[in-house]
Amino acid sequence: MPHRPTNRAFERVRECVMLLNDREYVATRGRELFAPDFVRLDRRRLVTQPPLDRDGFIASWFELETLSGTFPRLQITEVIAVRGDRLAAYRLTLHLTDAARYDLVDVIRFDRAVDRSEVLVRFDAMDAGAAIAEVDRMDEELGRRGPVG
Repeated sequence: MPHRPTNRAFERVRECVMLLNDREYVATRGRELFAPDFVRLDRRRLVTQPPLDRDGFIASWFELETLSGTFPRLQITEVIAVRGDRLAAYRLTLHLTDAARYDLVDVIRFDRAVDRSEVLVRFDAMDAGAAIAEVDRMDEELGRRGPVG
């Protein structure tokens, strides 16, 4: 069996994805997943969106529901890189309908307790290299140096 890198951040991502797939949870408690100063940055080339804060990110889930007629669902497909306890890059699929799905790469940084997301950076599906560079940049910013897995 191949080695799949993991850390506390990636394990928390898995928990958060399950919660974000639950419409009722997102509507009533979704803000609990994100730090008060959370920001989602979009580095995709064709569908770039402006930065979103915590409330904007939550609102975007309901905007997607309005546009597609169904609540969006996330599915993690691969962990790409982890650094320390707080950083992870991973591939995921955003399902809007049975026919509409989007493959993405996300980089996430959690708070010190690895409880709430502070930063989420979204990349095109083919930009794993850029995502790894972003994880490394964040790792240096946090004062660490180098891969864990």
